[in-house]
Amino acid sequence: MATSPPPILAYKSWYFRIAVALVLACLCGMTIGVFIFSNEVGTYLKTDQVKSQIPPDSLLQIPENQLNEKVGKELAAVVLAFTPALQEIHSTIESQKAALQSLFDQREKTYQIYRCTCDGSCGNGQLGRGSECARKEQQYLQIDKSYQAQKQQVSIETAQKTAQLATLKIEFRQAVQHHYQQKAKPSLLNRTKALLIIAESDRSVLGIILGICLLLFVIALLLTRIRAKRK
Repeated sequence: MATSPPPILAYKSWYFRIAVALVLACLCGMTIGVFIFSNEVGTYLKTDQVKSQIPPDSLLQIPENQLNEKVGKELAAVVLAFTPALQEIHSTIESQKAALQSLFDQREKTYQIYRCTCDGSCGNGQLGRGSECARKEQQYLQIDKSYQAQKQQVSIETAQKTAQLATLKIEFRQAVQHHYQQKAKPSLLNRTKALLIIAESDRSVLGIILGICLLLFVIALLLTRIRAKRK
């Protein structure tokens, strides 16, 4: 004849079954709630995602040593993959503009010397086209020729570099957008967290979730009891 287990073991067995039933009911209830309120959860996650997104151009302004902390390792890797090329093109354009500006300033200075020499306000003080005036004129014409040639060359190269920069920025924005789109596909855990946040502010959602969990808990207990009786 089979003997029944001691009362304390029986109680422990029921406590364990109740705990398991409660955990399973909550897990299954939250999962069902996520699917029932999928529209609300999707809207919340999309809004939260948009708020947390940093515009691509703003990402380039973040110091490299702060990228991991502010945007995470994955997005930081995307930014760092494009940063050197973008900085190199931008630096080349700026250096060309600076060199052209320096030659322009030199040209203007030479022109002023040429003018004042020929009108007698500087140099030997003689008015007219003397040998000094002619020499200064040749100096100005020579540097002006160099300036015009460099200006044309810089204009062509700047246009090319600007086009390269625009293309690279488009690729960078697309890479960042792709990263955001991948992040916009949340896991079940993230959807469950969103549902809990929604339930905190909407009592009707909270009531439905609790009702589902309670129903599943009762069903789990009944199934446990039926299985225990069969044994």
